[in-house]
Amino acid sequence: RLPYPLIICWLVVSIVCLILITLFFTRKRNKQVIQYMIVFMATLIWWQVTYVLELLSADLANKLFWCDIQFFGLFSMPFVWLMAILAYCNREKAISIVRTAWMIFLGFTVLVILTNDVFHLFHVNPSMVIEDGIAIVDFDYGRWFYMVFLPTTFGLFLASVVILINQTKKVTEQLYKKQIYTLIAVVILNLIASTFYNLGIYIVNGIENISITLPVTSLIVFIALRRLKLFN
Repeated sequence: RLPYPLIICWLVVSIVCLILITLFFTRKRNKQVIQYMIVFMATLIWWQVTYVLELLSADLANKLFWCDIQFFGLFSMPFVWLMAILAYCNREKAISIVRTAWMIFLGFTVLVILTNDVFHLFHVNPSMVIEDGIAIVDFDYGRWFYMVFLPTTFGLFLASVVILINQTKKVTEQLYKKQIYTLIAVVILNLIASTFYNLGIYIVNGIENISITLPVTSLIVFIALRRLKLFN
């Protein structure tokens, strides 16, 4: 168990790490894969900033507001990540399909959140509970979360892993293979953290597991950028 101020500080460190990596990417923004990675990092930053604002909010209404708009970033993440991986593996033809699907699903997400009070597809029975001194939002997810959000998110990230694994069979250069293995490791680590969280197994105080592991995975990516010339 960690004190509440220390948790907030850790999340702020996570945001700073994401911003620094994004700034590093902007130095090479002429490449298509880098452009998608910048957008991906922006969705991560959006999620983490709104998550911190949710935790810092004092009443249920504000917590629900920040919780709802987190999902604009959360739902965009797997689509943008897959587009980045497709660009990295020189599969440009599939990017337009993924981009169109992203726009459709994102529009549906906005509609679901705006009409939640009527149809309750996103969440139901919201309340505020105290976990180890931290006030967090507690609710039951609706059908949209379990039938659309989770399958889509895990499916797209797993699809990126399959694409990367197939890419290792097409290349012989060891440095390139190390880049791919690093990307696979980062995806799998985050999928494991997310799976545990959705099963109710938390690293710290009911906080999102990926929020806790982000500084670690950010460090892995930064090392890969410097030593393995990732995305070069």
